Amino acid sequence: MKRYTLILSVLFFLLSPHTRLSGQTDRPMRLEFPVPEDTKPFQLISLENRGVIILYQAKTGDQKSDFKWVFNLYDVNLKQQWTREFPLGSEFEPKFTTRSGDTLVMGFQDTGKKGSEKKTCLLVIHTSTGVIQSIEEDIPDHTLITTGRLLSGYIILGMRNKEDQSSVMLYQTGTGLKQIIRPEENNRTYLEDILPSVRPKGFSLVYENFTGKKESVFSMKTYDFSGQSLTQVTLDLRPDQKTLNTIKVVSLDSDRMLVLGAYSIDKAKTFGETQNKAEESTGFFSGIIKDQVLISKNFYNFLDFKNFYNRLRGNQAIYEGKNTRKEKEISSDYRLLLHNILKQGKEYVFLAEAYYPEYHTITNWTYDYYGHMQPVYYDVFDGYRYNNAFVTGFDTTGKLLWENSLEMNNILSFELKQRVNPILDGDEIILAYSFDGKITSKVIRKDQTIDGIEHAPIDNTDAHDRVLDEPESNMVYWYNNFLLAYGYQEIKNVTRQENRRNVFYINK
Repeated sequence: MKRYTLILSVLFFLLSPHTRLSGQTDRPMRLEFPVPEDTKPFQLISLENRGVIILYQAKTGDQKSDFKWVFNLYDVNLKQQWTREFPLGSEFEPKFTTRSGDTLVMGFQDTGKKGSEKKTCLLVIHTSTGVIQSIEEDIPDHTLITTGRLLSGYIILGMRNKEDQSSVMLYQTGTGLKQIIRPEENNRTYLEDILPSVRPKGFSLVYENFTGKKESVFSMKTYDFSGQSLTQVTLDLRPDQKTLNTIKVVSLDSDRMLVLGAYSIDKAKTFGETQNKAEESTGFFSGIIKDQVLISKNFYNFLDFKNFYNRLRGNQAIYEGKNTRKEKEISSDYRLLLHNILKQGKEYVFLAEAYYPEYHTITNWTYDYYGHMQPVYYDVFDGYRYNNAFVTGFDTTGKLLWENSLEMNNILSFELKQRVNPILDGDEIILAYSFDGKITSKVIRKDQTIDGIEHAPIDNTDAHDRVLDEPESNMVYWYNNFLLAYGYQEIKNVTRQENRRNVFYINK
């Protein structure tokens, strides 16, 4: 049995002209930046083995435009390599980050006035040197940037207009040439992903196409870099009395693609559900596309997963449905956050985090016309409760080989995002996430549990530090077997003159 531990070193930085080092050899490799109370200004971008960029917005004057973005690059030992600044007004908001090799692109869009033409600022950062180039572009009226991708010298901006129609702007960085491509002219569409295409060379748009008020299909349309449409494949599950909620696509070879996603037995859905990722899913879908044709498809109901019943035995109605759904399929109605597909040997690992919105009911008493007391009930949203993460393995034919799970019902948060980090280590998978000042981990090998769930505290640099509050914590895969745990903490230390501090921290 393998054991996985955090390698703890000695390093402690403050955001000041001087670096402070901790003299305790058993303390973690950690950065700390002081922050004003009740603020969360920092963002983090992993560059894998190239390091990590920490950025924040700073005010430089009294005017609305007197703002700048500050970028700091740290290497894998959390030693600062360079600091750069770029002036950008407070009306600009970050919309996406995309990277290819040494080049990092951050897309900003101004909030603008209602009905005005919105501007876009693209910052192209060469991470090895710290050189920043800016590209300013106008995008169509009443249009919002939703995503972006850097591919083969092109920046591809995903956009959506007020009619809920998606499009992309294809921008060539060398020449400045640009064009707008709309995969569907009249229908509401939701852009799911922008993927590179090897044969033919170009890119593919994966999107959900609403063919009716409450009906949709998924399509993948491939273009060359001149904007010419080349191929298209549509995944329509209506003949199967099912609906796709979301999909991920990966190339198997030059002719075949593996499609994995989540399906529902409820055929009706709305664009708002798609946009907010609120669809309730019945199980996983898998399919193989060959020569732009869907040649196979499979449906795997969560009720058939052995780990499903380990988690939900308290829900007797669903549990008893295992033996009563011979004539009609029963759905567990999970809301899911899907991860990208990972390759492990000859298998493909697919992970989804299940969650549900949690509420509590408040009762107020009022008097009716006759003076009788009447109760009035209303629900208050408490946040998103994470239930568990499904981990599955598929072969190159789309067949489900195994399934496992990670319990994560200790998370309740208003911020809905992927939290589990899968690390592939030989034939084993380490699953880890950070919440409330602790790192939770589990090690599996296919459907077997190698190391059960363990909880480890996020260590501070000073043994006298006591964390009073941690309003937000996160973790992201970095490189090799290393992750970065980061977030905000209020810390008390009675041995210091200023015994309380609020910090943004990063632990390797």
